[in-house]
Amino acid sequence: MGSPKPRCTLDDTQTVLSGTESRSESHLIWEVPGKPVSVHFELDALTRLGREILRGFGVVPRRSVEVGGILLGKAEPAPGGNGWTVFIEDFEPVACRHRNGPAYQLVDEDLARFEELLAPWKAAEGRRIYAVGFYRSHVREGFSLSSDDLELFQNHFSSDWNMALLVKPFATRPSVGGFFFRENGIINADAPYKEFPIRLRDHESEGTAATASVGTKLPADMTLRQIPTAAGDAAEITPSGKKDPRWVWIPLSFVFLLLGVGLGFWLGLSLKTPPSQVADTSARRLSLWVQPRDGGLRVQWDRSSWPIQTASGGKLLIDEGGRQKTVDLDVRVLRNGSIQYNQSGTEVTFRMEVYTADGSSVAESVRSKK
Repeated sequence: MGSPKPRCTLDDTQTVLSGTESRSESHLIWEVPGKPVSVHFELDALTRLGREILRGFGVVPRRSVEVGGILLGKAEPAPGGNGWTVFIEDFEPVACRHRNGPAYQLVDEDLARFEELLAPWKAAEGRRIYAVGFYRSHVREGFSLSSDDLELFQNHFSSDWNMALLVKPFATRPSVGGFFFRENGIINADAPYKEFPIRLRDHESEGTAATASVGTKLPADMTLRQIPTAAGDAAEITPSGKKDPRWVWIPLSFVFLLLGVGLGFWLGLSLKTPPSQVADTSARRLSLWVQPRDGGLRVQWDRSSWPIQTASGGKLLIDEGGRQKTVDLDVRVLRNGSIQYNQSGTEVTFRMEVYTADGSSVAESVRSKK
């Protein structure tokens, strides 16, 4: 008999209790026999994370940038007390300025921003969900943790149940994820023990969960079925009692793909991308954040982002203990990338609004406490 195989399947019977409410949700279960950590990843959160990863994929012409952030959930001792079961329910994106290229490398203010966002999510008694690890997309060669990842792991995620998730995005097939964790105090950074697909289905609309949850009533002619794959199980909704019609569309899809590529190439040569289309990507973000500096607060933003580079002006709304003020920002200040504010209260909220070239506006808010 061969050794037991790693399991990566769907569990649609997991019940999560929160206060007086109970709800049933589908999870992707990731586990490898004999390893100290298994993962239950809520599929709605996994689908949203997959979309977040793809926002950095191809955002720069002919090149992708990596994105990353904090994984949120909880950890429980595994049955028998041998290892941990980690439940991932959400995530917190953390912007990177990519000073060293497309890689997700947190340096200086990037790392300070990561630590600022991580602080409220530290594990504490009575907290239902908390930081269980971090994630990033991986557009480099191979599929391993970098020295920067290991440093972040060691400095900010020191528990045995903490983990890192790498996701390798693809344009024409599902992205692939893999977990890294400690085993006997050592992080195996070379490769994940088991990879799994992150599927974004064509039948979904934006903001719709990836799978049907327990208690969700499907139409009479639809059913939820398991599809085994080389990298694990996936779930999809198909008509029950009917032959799967997708084989008919395979050759037609290929024809449409060729036509679309040709049309897109022709349009790319003759037209510039409208600002409204550019603004739909993650480049629309201002990446607004704040840190203590010189006895006050330094408010900073990504001066290389699309809204700033095409801005005609903007304003900064400041709310300090109920006292409000507005500071007009001209193009010169916006492209400088920061402004100093002398704080007198204990809590200040900043809201930046930028007027873009296509006549729309982009706004972000950030709060600072002493």
